[in-house]
Amino acid sequence: MHFKLKIILLFFFIYFQILYSNNIFLSKRSGEYYDNFGRKLTIDNFGYGIFEEKGIKSESFKIGQPRSVETNYKFTMIFGGRYYANTYLYFTDKNNCILIINGYLKYYFKKDN
Repeated sequence: MHFKLKIILLFFFIYFQILYSNNIFLSKRSGEYYDNFGRKLTIDNFGYGIFEEKGIKSESFKIGQPRSVETNYKFTMIFGGRYYANTYLYFTDKNNCILIINGYLKYYFKKDN
């Protein structure tokens, strides 16, 4: 192989190794998050989530792609038979996130380690 091609392939190999080992992927942020009032947000490895409040669970909703590196997501959530189209999830850091439902209900979650 040509020297330039080897350098380019090495660059891509290193780049993807860094991305794979990074914890910014949505799949790496999977787990159970709790707030101070007993609400629970569960995120699985495939980018789906379930919100639970007072024993009532939402239907499973798609947050984003597992390899997504975004810190904020917009999606539709069905909770208690009602659709909430303007639902946002913001990751503030590795173990904390904010769930905003319809633009005014804000829940602050911390990951249960």
